[in-house]
Amino acid sequence: MGAVVGKGDLERYYDEESDAMLKPARERMTAAGIAFEIRKVVGPVGESIVKAADAARADLIYMGTRGMSALAGMALGSTATRVLHLARIPVVLIH
Repeated sequence: MGAVVGKGDLERYYDEESDAMLKPARERMTAAGIAFEIRKVVGPVGESIVKAADAARADLIYMGTRGMSALAGMALGSTATRVLHLARIPVVLIH
């Protein structure tokens, strides 16, 4: 992608997209008085989640699922399943 789009443009795109996606969660957590830290990571999703958790020395990964049936999850794969297989710490999945 870097050959077609400049690195700065690509980074700006990722920043804008992640800011837009995180806005509702950031607003809710701020309103509830919950302390949090935002880390933006680009790469394969499951691997990036586990890598970020390792870098943060986290003791738990807490994530939602998209609600696929078991059969669809097996056929298509899922980020949650990938994280479960790669993580060396507990993973809590919320449906």
